[in-house]
Amino acid sequence: MRRGDLARALGHAHAGLAHERAPYPRAQLLLWGARAAAATGDAAQASAWRLELEGLVGEGVIELQAKARADLRRPPRRWRRRRPVVNLFMMDAQ
Repeated sequence: MRRGDLARALGHAHAGLAHERAPYPRAQLLLWGARAAAATGDAAQASAWRLELEGLVGEGVIELQAKARADLRRPPRRWRRRRPVVNLFMMDAQ
């Protein structure tokens, strides 16, 4: 998504979700995957990933769930314009 390649971002989300089981990193993948899916017009995939995110339990997950709910009030095209900021110190994407 940093490079504006949403199709590739979706591929990375699918690949990451196939392997990641820890709640917080999985929640991050679900949040950003849902954002990429929404930006590409795949509302069904975005909705499915947000629903899975809502069901996760773990440290730090509540904040990511709140961000996903807030995304529902924003236009999906926002994620076409906004590039994620990666914090390598915290190993986090914001």
